[in-house]
Amino acid sequence: MENVFLYFVFIGDKFTFNDEIIGEGCQGKVYMGKENETGDQVAIKFINKSLLSERSLARLDTEVKILTNASHRNIVGFKHYLSEFTLPYNVDRTDSSWGVIVMDYCPYDMFDYLLVSGCFSEELSRTYFRQLLNGLQACHDCGVYHRDST
Repeated sequence: MENVFLYFVFIGDKFTFNDEIIGEGCQGKVYMGKENETGDQVAIKFINKSLLSERSLARLDTEVKILTNASHRNIVGFKHYLSEFTLPYNVDRTDSSWGVIVMDYCPYDMFDYLLVSGCFSEELSRTYFRQLLNGLQACHDCGVYHRDST
């Protein structure tokens, strides 16, 4: 069954989204969306900025800068960022400040493939590993290095 998109459109009539949550994290929720011009599915991350600490707000700014600069076929594509978004309906009845990040929708990850297929052949493993290294090199070329921090 096809998703039914909500009645409103945002970000200059470029994207719509529905109420299907496809992910949740510390900063917000990610909804299934669509790019109106192409019909392509996108992932739309809503972040309630009024709940974030100064440090987390700085991390959000860094994340957006990284996404904007790191463009490579082995990195999830960045579509758009809206730093100030007002919900068309105010569910929490506050003056919450929202940020919205729109990215390519990736329906599967490596773990999903492993669950379905079991162990990869050596040739397929080399292919995926090469793609991983190419994406990592593209990040490093942009001056982006990953580290876990709290």
